[in-house]
Amino acid sequence: MLENSNFEIEKVINHGNSAIVFEATEKDTKKSYAIKKSLPNPICGNYFFHNEIKIMKLITPHLNCVKFFDHWEYNKHIVLQIELCDGTLLDLIYGGNISISNVWHILLDIGFGIEHIHRQNVVHLDLKPENILVSNNRFKIGDFGLALRLPVDTDDPELHVGDRKYVALEVLEDNIISKPADVFSFGMIILHIISTGDLPNRGDNWLKIRNGDLSQFTFKVDSQDLINLTKGMIKKEIKERQTIKEIIIHIIKFIYEQI
Repeated sequence: MLENSNFEIEKVINHGNSAIVFEATEKDTKKSYAIKKSLPNPICGNYFFHNEIKIMKLITPHLNCVKFFDHWEYNKHIVLQIELCDGTLLDLIYGGNISISNVWHILLDIGFGIEHIHRQNVVHLDLKPENILVSNNRFKIGDFGLALRLPVDTDDPELHVGDRKYVALEVLEDNIISKPADVFSFGMIILHIISTGDLPNRGDNWLKIRNGDLSQFTFKVDSQDLINLTKGMIKKEIKERQTIKEIIIHIIKFIYEQI
């Protein structure tokens, strides 16, 4: 199934349209890994897998980014050997397993991960709770299939963007690809964590969010500081959004003040 006899498959972790992910044990070392195998895609082929390999090789190791170990090909499939994590941020959101007191620490981990890839002129373009992995209570950015290195050729026919629930308006309407696009998606992740209900992926409410109107949401937190931080990250005007460095400083300051 993996065409690599040194791995023993333990179970299926996730099965999507473009990939299946296994938990597997390396026989020589007895270490466990996530093994991500491409599935046939008549439209894109293995583009996203080739791109993910390129980006993960480019990004230097960091505690808040999922580790990449190896890759191989067989029978037109591409297989990635990556760090095995315990689950995703989305699992915790839907499981109701996020205490508000821990939200700031979760955001700090995500912020550090984004800052690291931005330092290397990489934009993720698909930041969402499903792509934030958790391992030993540390949150890590994963799934770099849509990530790109700046500057981006916006005329490239291979250019793709992520989940509409989390994508900034300028990306979809004007094809503007920049680091603030990731900041917007980060803000939408926070909005998902601290509010009730699901995020819209189209329609009037979708557009209201991108025009700064959050009246449709009921917040689960009393922290106006956290709500204001979120609003500052999802501003429509790119230049008005906080930078990831400013966001990290804000988070650290808040955590420090609570000690």
